Amino acid sequence: MPHVQLRLHRIRRAVRGKGRSGLRYRRFPQAAEAIRYAIERLPRKMFLGTSLEVNDERYNAAQIRALYESERYPLTRRDPSL
Repeated sequence: MPHVQLRLHRIRRAVRGKGRSGLRYRRFPQAAEAIRYAIERLPRKMFLGTSLEVNDERYNAAQIRALYESERYPLTRRDPSL
């Protein structure tokens, strides 16, 4: 995990469909929780358009995956067999 002062974490993703346009934000108390949500909960298509913003730094989907797969990722990962 990058060494940052964690204040505001959000996942930004493009929203398509009826009645919705533009970008949608979701805030998390920790960057690790936002990373886990992006990897484990978002459908693949939606994940590919996702970016994570932490203290004015932006991470794209590939960078989010690298953070999740890092040995330094602090949370328990989902069992890949599920």
